[in-house]
Amino acid sequence: GDMASFKINATGELQLNGAAAGQAVIAVGGVIADSTIWDLRFRLSFPPSASNLLRIYLLADQAALPVANGYFLEIGENGSADALRLFRQDGAAAKTLLATGVPAFVATNPDIHLHVRRTKTGDWEVQAAAQNDALQVQCTATDATYAGGMDRYFGFQCIFTVSNITKFFFDNISILPDAPDSKPPV
Repeated sequence: GDMASFKINATGELQLNGAAAGQAVIAVGGVIADSTIWDLRFRLSFPPSASNLLRIYLLADQAALPVANGYFLEIGENGSADALRLFRQDGAAAKTLLATGVPAFVATNPDIHLHVRRTKTGDWEVQAAAQNDALQVQCTATDATYAGGMDRYFGFQCIFTVSNITKFFFDNISILPDAPDSKPPV
C-alpha cells in the first residue's frame, strides 16, 4: 500500500499521515478463513462525508483494494445520516450495497469499536459501539460470492481532503477464524 502515508503515532495507533488531498491504501495479506471475526477500533476526527470517507476492506482478493473483489464497510456519505454500510465489490467497476446500519451512528467524529462476523455460508453480522458503549447489531446480510482462504487481504482505504490528511486512526485490530469451542469442559 501507500506506506509513506501512514505512521504509528505516540499513543501506538495507526494514523493516516497524508501529504496532500487524495486517497491512501494500506493492506495486509494472509489467510482469512470463510468463518472469520474481525475486531478493531477506528476513529475519525471529523464528520465523514462523500469526500472524506473510510473503507475497511474485510476480505479482498488482492492488495490493490480499490480494484479487488471482496467486501468492505464504508463510513461516509452526504448528509447527516451516515451509517455503517456493508458492500460487496466486484472489481473496480461495481459495488453492491448488502446492508445499512443505524442512520447517523457514524455521522459526527466517530470513535467506534467494530466487531464483524462472517460464517462459512456467507452470513454477515456487523456490531459496533460508540466509544466505550456495549456492542449493538448494526446490520446483517447474506452473501457468499467471495470465499476466504489463502492470499486474502484486509486493509483500509482513506479518501480525504487536505483538511483531514492526518485525522484517520486505527487500533486493536484482530482477525481470527470463527472456530466455536465444541469440546465439553473437563
